[in-house]
Amino acid sequence: MMQEQLLYTIALGLVIFLVFLWVVIGYSIIIRQSRYVTRSKIDAFFIQKLSMEYAESNALNVPTHLHNDQTIAIKLNNGRKLQYASSILIRVQDTFYSENDNMIEQVCKESGIYKEINKKIKKQNWYPKAMAIWLSYELDLKSHLTCIKPLISHKNVLVRREAQIGLVRFWGWKSLKILPQLKYPISLWQQIRIIENLMDYFPIPDLTYMNKALETQNPFGIELLIRLIRRFEMHAYKNYVIEQLAHPNKNVSETAIEVLETFDLNADQLYKIENLLTLLPTANQPIRISQLIALQQVPTNKEKQHGNN
Repeated sequence: MMQEQLLYTIALGLVIFLVFLWVVIGYSIIIRQSRYVTRSKIDAFFIQKLSMEYAESNALNVPTHLHNDQTIAIKLNNGRKLQYASSILIRVQDTFYSENDNMIEQVCKESGIYKEINKKIKKQNWYPKAMAIWLSYELDLKSHLTCIKPLISHKNVLVRREAQIGLVRFWGWKSLKILPQLKYPISLWQQIRIIENLMDYFPIPDLTYMNKALETQNPFGIELLIRLIRRFEMHAYKNYVIEQLAHPNKNVSETAIEVLETFDLNADQLYKIENLLTLLPTANQPIRISQLIALQQVPTNKEKQHGNN
């Protein structure tokens, strides 16, 4: 009797498990099918919209099947749909931007992407806020700049990082004017992102804004400027980098050493470094600076005078 009851219990448990497994599999299939249908609608919507916008902006005849107003309605009521819809425009925007720089923004407004991004930027939750900032600069929605600018010193690190990159993408070298306003350090990774975005989208330095940025007193801002000088090979600013050898912040002085090691220095610049060396505390690594001088092949003024004697 006990054995039969045990077998019955095991069989019942197995049946329940199999039913549960089939329910999970069925639910997964339904969800995947629903996502497929949704993405198909989104794809059809953007194919239709982009085709119409392109044809109209280039004075082409719009096909009849696009002219009749049967635009497929889509609702971007969650983050997954918004990201998928935005990814389509991000992939094609380089193609259409050269034809009509307002086309992508117009499609964003008509599809509801613009409205959803605007709502998410204003949310208190840091994740949708950061994602909305990222989408704003990837889709070149310049009108969101007024919402993004106050977030450059946001308490959440991801939000402020995306806001800073957003300003770089929208303003280019003009964005360097925010350096004195930053309240939090800029990580090395963030500095690299800023430099690479400038290199990709604004490869010609704007010296007007660069000169203004040199006035910043923020140590992390100075680090960024030193790395910009190296990355863009702005040799005219070598003396600025040399002056940072005496900076009280160790990270700044070390960054200056690393950059100067990649530059060729003339005799006057090496002589200036030698004079600074006598003023530097031990914490700022005078040994490394001495090695920097030794690596340079150009003789200093002192050596020239000694040779003449």
